[in-house]
Amino acid sequence: MSSLATQYEPPKKKSKLELTDYDYEPSSQLNSQFMSQPFEIDKDNDHCHDGPEDLANIGNYFDALRARCLGVTDKSPTDNIDTPEKMDLSKTGDTFESNNVNGIFVNSLTAKLTESGYNDLNCKIYEFHNTFKNIGFLNFDNIKFINADIKLYHSGDELRTEDQIEYLLHGLYIQYDKKFKIKITFTNIIDENKEITSRNTSKPMQDAFDKVKDTIKFAEEDIKPKYLILCSQVTYDKSKSLNELSLNKRRKIDPSCGLICDKKAYSCDWNDKAHMNTWAKIFIYENEN
Repeated sequence: MSSLATQYEPPKKKSKLELTDYDYEPSSQLNSQFMSQPFEIDKDNDHCHDGPEDLANIGNYFDALRARCLGVTDKSPTDNIDTPEKMDLSKTGDTFESNNVNGIFVNSLTAKLTESGYNDLNCKIYEFHNTFKNIGFLNFDNIKFINADIKLYHSGDELRTEDQIEYLLHGLYIQYDKKFKIKITFTNIIDENKEITSRNTSKPMQDAFDKVKDTIKFAEEDIKPKYLILCSQVTYDKSKSLNELSLNKRRKIDPSCGLICDKKAYSCDWNDKAHMNTWAKIFIYENEN
């Protein structure tokens, strides 16, 4: 037998979603583009029943919330609305701080390459009293949370088409009292529990949020936040992981998240090889002065 024959090894089988099987494309550049694009005024469009009372008449609810964090209201001039400055792409672990009274806007972008390619932005809200206590939850069924200090508004689904690809956008606008400041960190925390769905009755999904919350520790001397908000992308159908929703033949478009803060737009890629990914931790602190 020749030496070539003795060295021969049969080819290994590739897993279904192995990297070399697909052409992977990031979406953070496109998300940054969506977050910084101009606004379309629509005077016949009234979103005030959903969001803040002073929301401007922008063409869709997602963009109306996006505009509100820039200070645009129903009293603002409509002939020249400023758009946020598009910043360099971010990475997981990057942290941003603000005490802007207009609040912040965060979003997720996923490609909808399959007919049933729906997922949802779920957010769980905690208040700190020695430990974090759950006080609220947002998803497609619960799109608003308001207390004396903070107001959260969920955009619901916003579908857009770019280069013949349909994209699913979800946004969250956060307002807070002027006595607070906010700190947000882009994260990439996956949960592979295959029983998770985005429905608010999904106990595995609720438990997954609490697992992330339980990893947050403070030293005795640390300044403690008053509120914690966790933002996660969650599959709607437990038979499909997030990455299976944005896969078509050999094409795979990876998801991204975004932030508008102090009139600057940021975007960051994250990993969707699971049923749930927590892509942002948001802490709200009382100002020290």
